[in-house]
Amino acid sequence: MAEDYVGEARALGVRVWDAGWPEWSRRIDESVASGATSSEILMGVRWTLGQMVAEEPEIPRELSRDAEKLAKRIGKALR
Repeated sequence: MAEDYVGEARALGVRVWDAGWPEWSRRIDESVASGATSSEILMGVRWTLGQMVAEEPEIPRELSRDAEKLAKRIGKALR
C-alpha cells in the first residue's frame, strides 16, 4: 500500500520539478526518505503536499488538484 502512494508522490514530485518548483520536489523526496516506517512516510508526504498547496497558490491548478487528491487518499489509508 505505502509503496503505491510513495510512487505516486515521487511521480508528482517530478511533475512539480518540471513545472518549475524544484524546492517542493525536493521536499516531497525528503519526506519519503525521512520516515522510519511506512506510516511516518505517508504522514510526511501528506503534510508536505498539504503545505505545498497552501503556501504556493501559483503552482498550476492541475498539480494542486492532484496533490490534494493524493493527500486525501493517503489520509484515508492512514485511518
